[in-house]
Amino acid sequence: MEIPREFAAAELHVFVVMPNHVHGMFSLHRPVAAAEEQYKPAEFAKPQGGSISWIVRAFKAKVTREARQILRRPEFAVWQRNYFERVVRDANEYEDVYRYISRNWNQDEENPSAKPPPRGSL
Repeated sequence: MEIPREFAAAELHVFVVMPNHVHGMFSLHRPVAAAEEQYKPAEFAKPQGGSISWIVRAFKAKVTREARQILRRPEFAVWQRNYFERVVRDANEYEDVYRYISRNWNQDEENPSAKPPPRGSL
């Protein structure tokens, strides 16, 4: 839930923490001046600041630091190396992804009483 506080252009729509993975949906909003270049190619393996890959990298780094500190295991591996991203292109696809993430929350066998937050509360 801290992503929008850390990255002003990010809006978090829905997320769920499962026993062995995380699902989340967020969008990026950044005003672009008419004269500003709309797309700047990034160098290989160097994500652009404020991009999805930059935000995911920062999120994973922060969770790793906190988990290692809490568990007192400085070498603890928290994440797999990469992640999967998907562009949601229209309202129907948005509803499908939102529903999928919300239903995953309800199917978490580790926490069967968990319920997703009310829509729009994130």
